[in-house]
Amino acid sequence: MGDYINLRQSFNNLPLFFPTIGWPGGRGEYDYLFKNLKYFCEKINHHHFLFNFSSFIFGFTIPNKDFNSEYEKYKNKDLAEILIDNTSISKSIAKKITILLDIGGNRIFNKIVKDNLPIYKVEAYIKYLIAYRDFIKSSNVDIFVSFEIGPSYTTKDEISKKGINIWNELPIQEKQTLNNKLLDISIKFKKKNQLIMVPINAENVNLFCHHLNYLYDNYSDSIDIIGIAGIANKSPIIVGNALSAFSAFKNEKKWNVLSHGLGLGGWLNIPLIIKYDINSCDVASPWRRACTNSVSQPYFPLFDKNLNFTTITNSFSHSELYDEIYSKIKCKCPFCEDLQLDEIKKRCKNADKRIIGTTLHGEDFREMRIRVYFHNTFQHIALLKKLFQYKSKYGEYFFKRFLDDMPQGTTKKRFLNLPI
Repeated sequence: MGDYINLRQSFNNLPLFFPTIGWPGGRGEYDYLFKNLKYFCEKINHHHFLFNFSSFIFGFTIPNKDFNSEYEKYKNKDLAEILIDNTSISKSIAKKITILLDIGGNRIFNKIVKDNLPIYKVEAYIKYLIAYRDFIKSSNVDIFVSFEIGPSYTTKDEISKKGINIWNELPIQEKQTLNNKLLDISIKFKKKNQLIMVPINAENVNLFCHHLNYLYDNYSDSIDIIGIAGIANKSPIIVGNALSAFSAFKNEKKWNVLSHGLGLGGWLNIPLIIKYDINSCDVASPWRRACTNSVSQPYFPLFDKNLNFTTITNSFSHSELYDEIYSKIKCKCPFCEDLQLDEIKKRCKNADKRIIGTTLHGEDFREMRIRVYFHNTFQHIALLKKLFQYKSKYGEYFFKRFLDDMPQGTTKKRFLNLPI
């Protein structure tokens, strides 16, 4: 596996974007993603990804049993070997890939709730702690998120609702004590050349700084990366305040810790990631747009393969792939140069069981959705690179110069409202 710090330095401090990719044998599109992973990596020289541990052990729904068959099959394997076994990726590329292993603590929390175990006791999580420890050891991931627990606020099923209520009734001190104990255990999981990321909810800046102080005073020599969490769906002002507070704290303490914006790789947050020198980020929206709607939704592109601006005035807007607008848009990103959105649309429609009246989708249906995902993901990566170029050239005035060069339109108007 790759080395996060060296990789970051090789990009001359360009923030890294970690696309979220699932595990083999998961929901339909994931199988096609892995089938095309070699193509994706080689096409744009991109080798760093985020995997979710709880999705691996449970699948996409919380099961009655403790672990699913995929976990039992792969739990003792090196992650590079898992990729080689399940994709067309070469051994050389598999060993280049840098993996950020997210714990997905909210899903594990929901499993504990479903099993009616006491959420405030470390003992309730032991089987998953052991599984996480063993997988970190065998898989040789580069970065892993500390085992931290909390509810999922974005789902509406009964288990999630019950979990939120139980968590909200738990005293703040008990929550902190639980996660501090889990952090102590997680730090012991580190092997040589592995990095640990510790997430902190940053919605309340005062509490965020309080937790930063606690981590700095007690673990400054053990923590490699701070995961700035809990603000991905908040307003740009809240995001800006949190990143500003982190930057100020890090500078004041002269703390040589890296930073990752958990879920902050959305296009409206990326300028703030650049402004405050956050080292990396991830976001699930390219996947959700492409693969979890009934019809894929491509982004209207802002950049071509050379990072030149398009003339499209409402970039990062999106519409269903079957919309006639994609017969008119000629995207020049690296992936669409190989296969245009109009052709992707035709192939997807010709394989869509709802249109052709078959029981199952044809081969091209999921394959084309992955092409939309690649197209969408490139736009996020391109925005990071372009803004970094501007900051390298223009310093604190980078965003104004970027806006001056952008095409007029709705995207530019939304950018103008950012607190930069």
